[in-house]
Amino acid sequence: MSPITTSETLVLVHTVLTLSCALRVLYHQKNHGVALAWLGILFVAPLIGLIAYLIIGEPKLGRTRERRKQEIVNFYNEFTAPNFRNVPSDVGLSDKWQSLAVLAHHSTGFQALSGHQCQFLNDTDAMIAAMIDDIERAERAVVLMFYIIDVKGEVENLFLALEQAAQRGVRCEILADSVGSAQFFSTPWCERLKKQGVLIHQSLSIGLIKAILVRSDLRNHRKLLVVDEHIAYTGSYNLVDPKVFKQGAGVGQWVDVMLRVQGPVVIQLLAMFYADVAVENRQNFADIQALWRERWPYVESVGLQAASACSVLQTIPSSPDQNHYVFYDTLICALHQAQREIVLTTPYFVPDEALMLALTATARRGVSVTLIVPQKVDSFLVRYASQASYRLLLQSEVKIALFTGGLLHTKSVVVDGEFALFGTVNMDMRSFYLNLELTMALYSKAEIHALSLQQQAYLRDCIYIDATRWQQRSVWRTLLENTVRLMSPLL
Repeated sequence: MSPITTSETLVLVHTVLTLSCALRVLYHQKNHGVALAWLGILFVAPLIGLIAYLIIGEPKLGRTRERRKQEIVNFYNEFTAPNFRNVPSDVGLSDKWQSLAVLAHHSTGFQALSGHQCQFLNDTDAMIAAMIDDIERAERAVVLMFYIIDVKGEVENLFLALEQAAQRGVRCEILADSVGSAQFFSTPWCERLKKQGVLIHQSLSIGLIKAILVRSDLRNHRKLLVVDEHIAYTGSYNLVDPKVFKQGAGVGQWVDVMLRVQGPVVIQLLAMFYADVAVENRQNFADIQALWRERWPYVESVGLQAASACSVLQTIPSSPDQNHYVFYDTLICALHQAQREIVLTTPYFVPDEALMLALTATARRGVSVTLIVPQKVDSFLVRYASQASYRLLLQSEVKIALFTGGLLHTKSVVVDGEFALFGTVNMDMRSFYLNLELTMALYSKAEIHALSLQQQAYLRDCIYIDATRWQQRSVWRTLLENTVRLMSPLL
């Protein structure tokens, strides 16, 4: 028998590694579409597929990070449970929506709370002006968490207000995604703020060696501003001026909405922010524990300050290290609860089979379902993957409205005018399964009605897709869309 050559040894090793990786895909991937996509890549392009799977195949945030997260959760539970007595606990939800509140609470630890004052802001200049006003009034702390920070245009005025707040002794902190805000970390503003005492943290930093142990394309997509434990802003808005941001993309200005809220839910948002800071390193974890104890008297007073308000809200943070896909589960359950009408807005719509089934089955049982998406998006792959789903949606009488007034970036779902989801989550698998996201569940009619009015305003700037004309498009266009759709679990 002739000895095994080097090339034969390499082929054997490569085959064993590819098969091992395929077995790992079958064992670890919960989503069938994702598993099939990876198996296809592994067997069509084994070497590329093997390397890609090792880097981005599984949502690994790292064991150290996971351990710190559990420690901070245990700290919150131990520290707040005996003290947090001023927040209303009986929020009076109907059985229909109480079940969703319980579902989210089970996965996040955050319950639905009453006692809030809310305001939706749909004009960017008004958003920034309101944020600046609150920052200028800050007495103790200002924290910001955004996926993208671009200090240009009106955003520069906000950073001037933040700098001045730090100068007068307010504790100011920024947590920004290391990839989404990569340019911010290299700007003079970053060093300028640090010199004034502003604490700046990178979320989910990346590196060549780190990429082997931690998946590098998992991003912190949350958007949040909290001032003095009792005012918070959250929604779809990145910290950018749409008049100057990505103006070369050919999609128009980004269109967003933010929710300004006062009340006990702000403490949930603050706890989430500090948890995201604490898990980044051991020193952060120790600092956050000390800070939380120091600020507890102010935290505890929030429930009393909002006692006269009655709006019910619930914070739903989602991340790939949770045992359940909490936003996705809540969304699917909400769609199946619908009896009259569902309206959804999202900039990126790349559904999986379960979401498609929920939307089409709901429409076929007589519920009015309207999907509002931008006419133009800034991603070639997302555009075609999204359009691949339109045929089936239209056949099921789902109405698809194309927003013509820019890149509609608002992420919202309103069900029967009685329940709503609003926040950072796009209707795609990256937001469902991979990113750190933040959603507010709305249970009170006033806020849901305000959000519904905003959706109706978008519809006035929309054109609807004609089902008949859509079916008559060229075979080649459909083939292209269906081909790109095969990559949708990985987008």
